[in-house]
Amino acid sequence: MGAVDNFAAIVIPFPVIKQAPAIHSNEDEQMSDPRPAPAMRNAVDFGVVGDNILDIADFAIEKYEVTSGKPLSEEARDEAVERVRDALWEMVKAFRNRRREWRKKLFDTADDVVRSSVEGS
Repeated sequence: MGAVDNFAAIVIPFPVIKQAPAIHSNEDEQMSDPRPAPAMRNAVDFGVVGDNILDIADFAIEKYEVTSGKPLSEEARDEAVERVRDALWEMVKAFRNRRREWRKKLFDTADDVVRSSVEGS
């Protein structure tokens, strides 16, 4: 089984997040401190991604060897694996940063909608 066959294991579907109970308040009651922002579960298991990165590196090396007809030495193979691993981890880091920005945007949008809804804008 090749690394590409395992691609579906890289992305795990988003789990269903239970809706938090609404915060009720009476005009006579003072609002307590707001609860902390809900923790969002990781939709990606980075341990699985790490395993798949090595599978992808092996696949790319084997593909190169087959298409070029040139087998790699153990030293060249190790260097290629290291370079592929580093390049793909950079992509994973960029993905994590985009995900963090996207999560922030979710909360910012929710804040804006609540504010405009309450203020009637």
